[in-house]
Amino acid sequence: MVYHIARDNQQLGQFEENEVRTGVESGRFLGSDLCWTEGMEEWQPLDRVLAAPKAPAPPELAELNPYSPPESQSIRAAGAEAPLASLGDRLIAAVIDAATFLAGYLPLILGLGITEDGEINPATGSPMLAAVGGLILLALLVANLFLLVKWGQTIGKRFVGIRVVDKERDVHPGAARLIGIRVVLNGLLGLIPFYALVDVLFIFGQERRCIHDYLAGTRGVKGQPE
Repeated sequence: MVYHIARDNQQLGQFEENEVRTGVESGRFLGSDLCWTEGMEEWQPLDRVLAAPKAPAPPELAELNPYSPPESQSIRAAGAEAPLASLGDRLIAAVIDAATFLAGYLPLILGLGITEDGEINPATGSPMLAAVGGLILLALLVANLFLLVKWGQTIGKRFVGIRVVDKERDVHPGAARLIGIRVVLNGLLGLIPFYALVDVLFIFGQERRCIHDYLAGTRGVKGQPE
């Protein structure tokens, strides 16, 4: 039996029952720590769960993924939501993402011979350099899309240790919201003058959510995905 353990509004991970019992005896886990496992209707303190006699899981729950919380029970409601990503972490992640793409844009611009007026001058460019820049950008795009769809992260977020989750629960929000809204729709809105600036300024709100977070129903939290 696998238990999800949480303390002080943060998940500690998933542990086998023998690990949990040993951890309680050694002081690694506290009796007041919250836990949830398949068959439980809500998160409960460890001391209450371990003291109770074992009961078999209902048959209808047998095929549920033991690594996922029940649909009707959110971690936030149990006071075990992951902590919000700090402004510093999000800034560092954004800088890393910008720097990686700059590594592709620079050779592309130089290779195309783009002038200050935005015109292409083949005489000053290099097709080989432009091709290298294009390949770098394509590789970065594929890598970031993969990370977003798989774990709700970009290269920068992965490096810093933060991720994007649903605004109500610590679960992956789905590719449609991450790609369709946070990337495509937000990119189109970026064509509106000053939108990008306003979008960034929203991060200083109490929930630390930008406009694209509100549109997609997401939030940025600390911790690598399991």
